[in-house]
Amino acid sequence: MSFKIIENVFELNYLLNKLTVKDIMIKDVKTTYIKGLLTLTLADESSDASWYEEATPTADGTETFRQLSLGGCELARKIRITYKLAEMAVQDFITYIVEMMAKKTGQALAIGVVSGNGQRPGYAAEPTGILTTLAKSENSDQVIATGITEMNLAAAMGKIPDNYSPKWYANRQTIWGALYGIKNANGDSIMVADPINGGVYKIFGVPVIEEAAIPAGQVLLSDAYETYHLNFNKQIMLERGKNIETRHHIFTGYAIADGAVVAPKASVLVKNA
Repeated sequence: MSFKIIENVFELNYLLNKLTVKDIMIKDVKTTYIKGLLTLTLADESSDASWYEEATPTADGTETFRQLSLGGCELARKIRITYKLAEMAVQDFITYIVEMMAKKTGQALAIGVVSGNGQRPGYAAEPTGILTTLAKSENSDQVIATGITEMNLAAAMGKIPDNYSPKWYANRQTIWGALYGIKNANGDSIMVADPINGGVYKIFGVPVIEEAAIPAGQVLLSDAYETYHLNFNKQIMLERGKNIETRHHIFTGYAIADGAVVAPKASVLVKNA
């Protein structure tokens, strides 16, 4: 893993690029690095443009705007190792620690993006996840809760507006235990490998992506980039400290980030009843 040390701080160069394939959704969402409270102005509804005769005045458009604020949620993970272990370890041991911290941090970020609980009294602040947002009553049309079937997957495709480019996200158990087992009228799996694009499996021409943060028995159809905005107030860092009294090296992964859904209609959840 590529990193540099600045006064005992490991600056991970866009750590998101080092995460495992199981955390791929956080690579797909829109990501910014803006300090402070980020306020986004979003258009929920917007009328279309029209053609006009030369002498006809242009009609007023119809827009419905709302604001979304992203603050700062603290994400941290700490590992302690003894001086003795560090001295006896091979040269690559520190790199191993960095990679393990990247994996743990990536998993926590992915869970936040998928099912984070947002701001709750008495609890640590988290990003507001996609599934959390779709579970709200105002987004009930974006959830199909009558089973993972061919007809329900097709219905999900029909709910995504034409201007979005979605992917299917599910964990490995659901992909191979549910999706692959769905057969078409000819008895073939509806999940087909695309040899032109590296053998990526597709359903109805849409890529199937393994995402460990999606719960078993659920499939998310989402244009993740258009659905979700993730902002880092502080980019992910790995800091190394010492406790001389206890003779420990202390590695702490740390980030300040927040995220929320900006376009619920760009995602549909299909799940078992």
